[in-house]
Amino acid sequence: MCFLKVLDRDLIPEFIRFWEDVRNELDITEFDISSGAQVVFGDQSTEHFGESHPDWMRLPDMDLAYHVAHEVTHQLLRKRGYPRIGRGSTYESSSSEARVGGDLEELVIHIPLDQLLVKYGISNKSIVERMFNGTVKGIRDSPVPEYGTPWFFTWAIRYAELSRILASTQMEEVDSILREKSKDVISLGIELLQVLEQFNGWDPSVTKEAMIACRDILGLGVDDRVLVIDGYDGTFT
Repeated sequence: MCFLKVLDRDLIPEFIRFWEDVRNELDITEFDISSGAQVVFGDQSTEHFGESHPDWMRLPDMDLAYHVAHEVTHQLLRKRGYPRIGRGSTYESSSSEARVGGDLEELVIHIPLDQLLVKYGISNKSIVERMFNGTVKGIRDSPVPEYGTPWFFTWAIRYAELSRILASTQMEEVDSILREKSKDVISLGIELLQVLEQFNGWDPSVTKEAMIACRDILGLGVDDRVLVIDGYDGTFT
């Protein structure tokens, strides 16, 4: 078994086993991982932080391994032909349509991603705890978005994803806060979950169908606001 670091931290054996299984499918290298390069970590890479370490370097060993594996698996799924979200040419990269499209992509693509990682025994308990604490604070401190706006859709999408990953006691606290602020967010989030529960197998074709179904529930297919791009041939729906 090889040894692998990310910046000055050793990656645990669970990650090494994952890496040895997938490395030949990827264009990224061990150096890209060990150097915290943008090709793996995007806007959370060392290129964006200069000499200071990114926040994720403060994660415990297991969660650090999960974070790195998560970023690598996003690229692996692209190589395997999984779909992605795009937008029509009239919408800028900074537009609300781009933001909500990115949130929708993550909601759906994280299902096959998590299924792939679970067999390696890499957990993300600290990451989930941080997410829970940030969510509770954010919901309490923020005004509820206007119904039907892109930011409202983002709240509902995030509710659906949190329902997948938070412990039941944590989700009960999220629900109790949201019931006081916006039952509509909960209703739409549950509707998205119910759509996702209709799918199984989660190969590229199934994932594409799920993305389209969730997008259409939100009504975001109108005027090419959110496009689902086929991972094999680049056609879009």
